[in-house]
Amino acid sequence: MFRINIYAEKEERIRAARRRMVQLGVFAAAMGLNGLLVAFLVVSGRLLDDRARTIAREVERINLQADKVAVAPAQVALARELFSLRRDRIEWAPLLAAISETIPPELVVEELRGQVALRRARAGLEILGQVPDRGADVREVSQFVDALRSDVRVAEAFPDVNLGSMNSGTGGFQVTCGPAAN
Repeated sequence: MFRINIYAEKEERIRAARRRMVQLGVFAAAMGLNGLLVAFLVVSGRLLDDRARTIAREVERINLQADKVAVAPAQVALARELFSLRRDRIEWAPLLAAISETIPPELVVEELRGQVALRRARAGLEILGQVPDRGADVREVSQFVDALRSDVRVAEAFPDVNLGSMNSGTGGFQVTCGPAAN
């Protein structure tokens, strides 16, 4: 006797549906795990920010207490100097991120020159770039300068942002960023 399966298509559809359900379950589990990971990272970031603010307040409180002490030991003077150096240092990563996020696609950055404050030299940042393929367009460069001025990350380190020079023949431009003029 021969067995003939007249419902082969139905069984194949059932198997395909089961496979899709398993794939959907695996995908849903992976997405749920990703969601949990993102939530964990967001919460961790907020906790770290809160911790950093708490530590900064504590440092200020300790500095105020140290100011009340008439004679400061050498260790306190050294610690104060280290705290002031840390507070006054320039965080370059946010500045570079601000430049990459604010520069229009029509402009190209060719060179960045950063200078930290040493002895009598002032801290500063120089951005050298080009307007490719069509000469210098002052409007696009001035929009870039305005975007840098309005960016909080740049304004914290370098409140004085200016268009240093512009060469209309070559399309080159220079933007200078520096501390507030005294």
